[in-house]
Amino acid sequence: EQRRIAFIGAGNMTKSIISGLVKNGYPADFITASNPSTGKLDALKSELGINTTQDNNHAVKSAEIVVLAVKPQLMQQVCAEFSKDCDLKGKTFVSIAAGINTARLKEMLGGDLPVVRTMPNTPSALGLGMTGLYADSLVDPASKQFAGDLMSMVGKIAWVEQESMINGVIAAAGSSPAYFFLFLEAMQSEA
Repeated sequence: EQRRIAFIGAGNMTKSIISGLVKNGYPADFITASNPSTGKLDALKSELGINTTQDNNHAVKSAEIVVLAVKPQLMQQVCAEFSKDCDLKGKTFVSIAAGINTARLKEMLGGDLPVVRTMPNTPSALGLGMTGLYADSLVDPASKQFAGDLMSMVGKIAWVEQESMINGVIAAAGSSPAYFFLFLEAMQSEA
């Protein structure tokens, strides 16, 4: 299934996901990335042929799936901008922002909208990641499948039944291995 996707934020995870999509045959003209600065946008446009804009409203208006890929501390401001100017009905939101639960995200978006919360880990940048996903009750089966397919572009996925279980995925796939490698690095340095 092909849907129009807007990526709000054009950082490393966005680049990884879009790269996976395009390399697997997803039409580049169905993808738009939005970011305040042009450097990352220009790189995405030239490397992958996607649409780019500095206007979040423009990106959101034309999308069916909106991937929220901004830093958690910027999410409130970013959502406030387009939630007041765009009709968000019929759109599914996929969040890759750490620490913002679906209830809080819905508050930021200004309504009871379908939200898929995901937590990819660092190896996703290499296409070798592990992403935990949680879909709230408003996400229809086709949108849930689409979100899973989207995140599988950067590695393996695991759906959780309860949102609180995302924290376990973060610990197992992200924080714990990073701590383990930091510990080994310190041992190596000391030796």
